[in-house]
Amino acid sequence: MPSSSSVDGISLLLGVSGMNASQYNSTVNDMKTLINKLVNKYPNKIISVQKVFPLGKNFSKATLNRIINYNAIIKSYCNNFTNVKFIDATSGLVTDDGYLK
Repeated sequence: MPSSSSVDGISLLLGVSGMNASQYNSTVNDMKTLINKLVNKYPNKIISVQKVFPLGKNFSKATLNRIINYNAIIKSYCNNFTNVKFIDATSGLVTDDGYLK
């Protein structure tokens, strides 16, 4: 990872490919681990974690529910840190079911 002085901020986005049933728990834990590592490496930088959204494909109801649960868990986890923000860069652009407005 680059030195802290060369980083202005960090943005994270997880693709929905890690949302199948067999990968879901490790996906959640991996994101928490990544957030922890970034907070420890860059304690004075803002870390933005993008809400996951299912754009461009018809996903099963089970996958959509995993995405909703994932977002809730990670959003709550981000609240444990003063420099980590859970963001929704698609607000106003993408509907809740993943279609462009």
